[in-house]
Amino acid sequence: GADFVVEKDLASLVRGMNALTKEPLIDEAELRREIVARDREIANPFTKDLQVMSIRGARNYLGDKLIRTASPHRILDPKAGPLIAVKLHILTRKSLGGLETDLSSRVLTEGGEP
Repeated sequence: GADFVVEKDLASLVRGMNALTKEPLIDEAELRREIVARDREIANPFTKDLQVMSIRGARNYLGDKLIRTASPHRILDPKAGPLIAVKLHILTRKSLGGLETDLSSRVLTEGGEP
């Protein structure tokens, strides 16, 4: 679809992601730093990263290992590709209380005026 970018390398993925918006929002160097840090945790058998620990824990149960949980791999591993990015359109429909706002995030009076 129009909101998906599929590329073989991170530089191309970032260019494609930034092409989906009016201004370039993704900094390749910063994204690469985050992904490399995450990939390091996948390679570390003694990681303290909670997501990686949860994946490994789930895979200890045979049912989850075979059916539900993908084998952990490094995001930038070329054999695990391609890289896929999805532009999200976030919409909230619930209110947990607090100030009433309009779609422009302006606080409204009791009469509904900004």
